[in-house]
Amino acid sequence: MNGEFLTWQNELEVVFSVMTDKELMEMKDRVEVMIKEEAYTTPNFPVSYGGLRWIVATILFSFWVRKGKGVKLVEGEVVVCPLEESPFWVRYQRPASLEEEGEEERVYDPDNPDHERDQTDINGGEWV
Repeated sequence: MNGEFLTWQNELEVVFSVMTDKELMEMKDRVEVMIKEEAYTTPNFPVSYGGLRWIVATILFSFWVRKGKGVKLVEGEVVVCPLEESPFWVRYQRPASLEEEGEEERVYDPDNPDHERDQTDINGGEWV
């Protein structure tokens, strides 16, 4: 696994990636209890039923990817599949357009006017 693996994960996936298998399964069980108890129907609950199911799928992907497998949703159920077939794994792959860019060494040019934060003088050098 290269160092850029975490770059393409969302915040939850980063947290899941540092959890043990046991912790992941405990978290999955907790989320499934929330689904069973219909926590998503509580006023102002921040996640929908579908969002909770997506969290369960993400947890299971985090668990199975360590074993070289992926997961996908089939008729609303999470099933284990080859890693290459997993839509979760596809999200982790660096886009081809960035791969091409990445081959060139990126050099930070402080004089490049495209860097808005590098603009130090306003109105031709006169500070207002």
